[in-house]
Amino acid sequence: MTVIFAALLRCSHTDKERTIGADGDGGGCQGTMHDYLVAMKEQRPTEIAPAEPPEAVEFPHETLDVYRVLDTAYQTVRSWQGISWSRGTGDQLQRALSGAILRYTEGYYADGGNKASLWRSARASIGEAATAVHILAVEGRAPDAEAAEVRSLLSRAMQMLARLLQPR
Repeated sequence: MTVIFAALLRCSHTDKERTIGADGDGGGCQGTMHDYLVAMKEQRPTEIAPAEPPEAVEFPHETLDVYRVLDTAYQTVRSWQGISWSRGTGDQLQRALSGAILRYTEGYYADGGNKASLWRSARASIGEAATAVHILAVEGRAPDAEAAEVRSLLSRAMQMLARLLQPR
């Protein structure tokens, strides 16, 4: 394949006439690019065997319940219809909740004071997300039962992070 592309570069024809199979001296090109592409297509197997599905990977931070609780809350709010996720309270909720998940995850792998700082920041974002859910429910843009469930999940995540922050 490298030889063919090198031949393309050495071919003296214009781009429109560019051909393949040059003999190396910059002239005497043989066949057109179209011919080459057709030939390459014919060499490929007509059916490609499906790839094995990748095995599910679980990272260490995903083993704690706090991650699963935050993930469930995030997936629930993202399923709500009629909310603008690009501005206003919907945007604020998405950023607060995704930020909480990301800060929890980063804190899981951080050392010492960085861990505590990131987890406190995650708790603050959870509080912000809970308030955004409340506002959306009051405005009638979030289903009441699901909003209550999400707020319960967020409260639970806050409690879990508080326990993780306690000195041992």
